[in-house]
Parts: sequence; C-alpha cells; structure tokens
Amino acid sequence: MNLRGFFAGLPTNEKGSLPKAEIVAVLRDEGERWCDWVETLPEARAVEIRSARRGDPGAKTASRC
Repeated sequence: MNLRGFFAGLPTNEKGSLPKAEIVAVLRDEGERWCDWVETLPEARAVEIRSARRGDPGAKTASRC
C-alpha cells in the first residue's frame, strides 16, 4: 500500500486550528468508540487479530479498553 499517496489524497485543515480541549475531547470520544467496538469482538476473533499483528499466537498483552 502506498501510504504517502493515501494520505496525500485526504482533505486537510492546516489553516484552521481547534482549541486543545476540543482535540482532546474528539480523541477521547473516538478512543472510547474504538474500545466499545473491540469489546464486541468474540475472543477467538480478537486473538486472531492480535496474533496476525504480533506474529506470536500465544502472546497476551494488557488492554486499555
């Protein structure tokens, strides 16, 4: 995948600036949304995803979700 090309095609808003509190709120809300989705995954699917990313099917890590 050409990541540079992918990101080059995304819209940007470099001239506008958001207050720090708004940026933190969006990151927090999206992080919570991600954790909610991950928690809906069956254990077998979560292990499969984790194994593919880490290369070690027996590895378990602590989750922040």
